[in-house]
Formats: sequence, structure tokens, C-alpha cells
Amino acid sequence: APGPAVQQAAAQAPTSWSAEALEDLLAPIALYPDPVLSQVLMASANPQEVLDAGNWILENQGLKGKAMDDAAAAIGFTPPVRALLQFPDTLDMMCRELGWTTELGEAFIADQAGVLDAVQRLRRQAKDVGNLQSSEQMKVETETQEGQEVVVIKPAEPEVVYVPQYDPVAAYA
Repeated sequence: APGPAVQQAAAQAPTSWSAEALEDLLAPIALYPDPVLSQVLMASANPQEVLDAGNWILENQGLKGKAMDDAAAAIGFTPPVRALLQFPDTLDMMCRELGWTTELGEAFIADQAGVLDAVQRLRRQAKDVGNLQSSEQMKVETETQEGQEVVVIKPAEPEVVYVPQYDPVAAYA
């Protein structure tokens, strides 16, 4: 559950995103596997840390895996950003598109349920048109969670997480 500061921010922030605006905002990442998507959403709440991590990874390219995570933890990066360090292309995209990252974070803080609903609408849409299906890299499953049908995207192998590259316009058409 979010802490009091997040809840307070959510209470003060206007819920100014329509369903369509949230779908536009989430289209580039809605088909990411759940473990990566959740880290992107949480990390986007602190765009400055995302930018700092993007710069840090450029200066520490020799570090990989646990060594990178230990070094990132030692300088105080939060767990979501540390997780994204393992996905440098995703982190790089978030840095290059900092305005988008900032807006995503604002939407996630203000309307977490709306953001997650938009992800589900996009996933159902991509699934319905045949652009979201299980592959060697990921499992796409429909589950019932809290009485709702949700499309879940998991890595096919838990130790190897694949982040898909796709055209956000074509994926849902």
C-alpha cells in the first residue's frame, strides 16, 4: 500500500486524465511483462531519480547483475529504479522521454486504479487483434483477480525477462 505521503499527494492531485488520455500515455508500455511494467510505473513517480539512474548507468557500464544492484543500493537508488537498471533500454527510453515519464508518474500517483484499468483495456485490445499472445519470451494469460478478468504478461522463464519492442499505434489497431 502507498505510504501517507503518496496518499496525501493523490488526494491533492486533480484526477485530470480521461480514459483515452491514460491509454495514450500507457500505450508504449502496456504490453511489457508485469514485473517490468510495475517497476516502470513506480519509478516514474520520481522522474529525477530515473534521470539520475540513467546518467549513473552510463558512468558504470562495467557493472552487471548483482554488482550493479549492490552499487546502486549503496548510493541510495530505490528498489524500482534499481530493478530498471537491469533493463537499460527501458531506462534509457524513460530518460529520453522525461516529459512522458513525469506525466506517467503523476497519473500513477493520482489515479493508480485508472492507470491499471487502462493497461488492461490496452492489453485486451492488443489480444483481440492478435498482437498479444504467448511466445518463447512471454506467457500471456487471462486470470480472474478480485472478480475482474485481467490479462497477465509473465516471463516465459522467471530468470529471463524480455521487454518487447513494438509500435504503440500498430499494436492495438
